[in-house]
Amino acid sequence: MLRSFKYGLYGAVLAGLIAAPTAWSSVDKTVHLVVDGRTSTVHTTAQDVGEVLHARGYRVTSHDLLAPAASVHVKDGSQIVLRRGRLLHLDINGRRAEVWTTATTVSSALAELGYTTSDFVSVSRARRLPLGVTDIAIRTSRLVTVIHDGRTDQIDTTDSTVGQLLADLGIQV
Repeated sequence: MLRSFKYGLYGAVLAGLIAAPTAWSSVDKTVHLVVDGRTSTVHTTAQDVGEVLHARGYRVTSHDLLAPAASVHVKDGSQIVLRRGRLLHLDINGRRAEVWTTATTVSSALAELGYTTSDFVSVSRARRLPLGVTDIAIRTSRLVTVIHDGRTDQIDTTDSTVGQLLADLGIQV
């Protein structure tokens, strides 16, 4: 009987040694996390997307885009994409507006909003947008008729004042 017990115990230990890695491999997962376009590989035991993000220190707000949703169960090889919201304080031809975007650069944010490269912008288009507030002045192109020295010229300009336009044209008053 002692011999049977001994072999039974060895068998149980051996089964445990074989089953433990198999059980752990179903809990431990490798997940691909893409935050604002930057990819990283995360090893996690989290059950859902929200837990993965929380463990990495990310807080999802209503202005962020998250795919899949925070409640979705993660599997080995899952991909999670988080695009964090950024607040823009815009001054568009003298009118103020607040706009949220998930774009990471001024250029991509303005393109999403429909502004062209011919529009004047107060900050570099290549600038990376911080997670905080960014103030941007935009002046869209306008067609102006300038009558001077007996001539009439149609000028396309983003100048904000008549004085600035005349100075750019080299016209002295």
